[in-house]
Amino acid sequence: MNVVGICFIKNGKLLVSKSRTSRGFYTLVGGKVKNGEDIYSAAKRECEEEIPGFTISKKDFNLVLDFFEHATSDYNLIIHMHILISKKDIDVELKTSDEILKYHWYSLDENPNILSSSIKDHFLPYAKKNGLLY
Repeated sequence: MNVVGICFIKNGKLLVSKSRTSRGFYTLVGGKVKNGEDIYSAAKRECEEEIPGFTISKKDFNLVLDFFEHATSDYNLIIHMHILISKKDIDVELKTSDEILKYHWYSLDENPNILSSSIKDHFLPYAKKNGLLY
């Protein structure tokens, strides 16, 4: 199964969220790639579903990582994770919803064990190496 995770970075912090299916971990905005979708279409759709009122273009994403791992929502499921960075800042107020319970701007001085493995084990090392988070 293909999955997208979108990184929004502001002032050296990463936007993460808790959802009903994230088992208490913070994850990236994102989700499953539907049949017939490419990863950029899925990223656009997921952003607009999870951030009400926000609009973004497929051209606003850069793919930075992809790898296989166990899904946070179901450890028996292996996913092909695609991590993209948004070139567009969020220009609407972040509001919780039926799906998203909480948003948080994560900084490197916080405990990484609150994060999903895709962020903690894959994106954080990439972000540190490239000076994206501080």
